[in-house]
Amino acid sequence: MANSCLEHYQMGMSTSGIYSIRGNSGNVYKTYCDMTSELNSAWTLVLSYSYQNASRFSKSLEDDSPVSVDNPNWHH
Repeated sequence: MANSCLEHYQMGMSTSGIYSIRGNSGNVYKTYCDMTSELNSAWTLVLSYSYQNASRFSKSLEDDSPVSVDNPNWHH
């Protein structure tokens, strides 16, 4: 299993979308990988939320506190 979006890209994935990556702790996370914005590279979405929902996010990036794991808020 890949440890980053870049590893997915290097293994031949070329379509942007949701991929599973393994964190340093061994846990597996679903994250959005952008495979097309920059030639020969990949970007990992770390945090995304609409300003309208900002009050719902009171924890740091180190805390696992998803709003909806099954239906993430990628498009807002």
